[in-house]
Amino acid sequence: MFSLCFLSLLLLFLLSFSTCIYSSSFLAFLSFFLALCLALSYFYLFSVSVSFYLFLFLSIYFYVNLYLYVFFSLFISTFLFLSISVFFSPFFSLFLSFSACSLPRPSYCIPRRVNSRSSSERQVDEEQDEKGARRPSYSAYRDDSFLHNRRSFSSRRKSISAR
Repeated sequence: MFSLCFLSLLLLFLLSFSTCIYSSSFLAFLSFFLALCLALSYFYLFSVSVSFYLFLFLSIYFYVNLYLYVFFSLFISTFLFLSISVFFSPFFSLFLSFSACSLPRPSYCIPRRVNSRSSSERQVDEEQDEKGARRPSYSAYRDDSFLHNRRSFSSRRKSISAR
């Protein structure tokens, strides 16, 4: 029974990782939820079996009534199930947030940049790309003008201080 719990947790991690990498976030959440339900059901079966054997031993040892044995076994199994699920739920939520935030998004989730230039300007850019001589971007112009202004300011300052 413990091996089933371990296998269900392994299935949980594999499903959530594979769907986060190869699919959308909804499918990742759906597979994560299904694997979580599977893992919790195996934990519940494990706790039922542990409580069953525990109270079977106690009933044989102390001659406990059968109804009391069934009630206590269900109570203990439910308590174990709730305590395990409450203990592991922060780890599952942390794992889900980590897998959703750290892995790269699929290409269809990334928004496209709106191009505000006209079709003739784009055609000129494509022709320049084919020739290998593309004009620099706006940021390159801005950086060059900033450096030019800084150089001219420092040369003016030196010429003023030399006078």
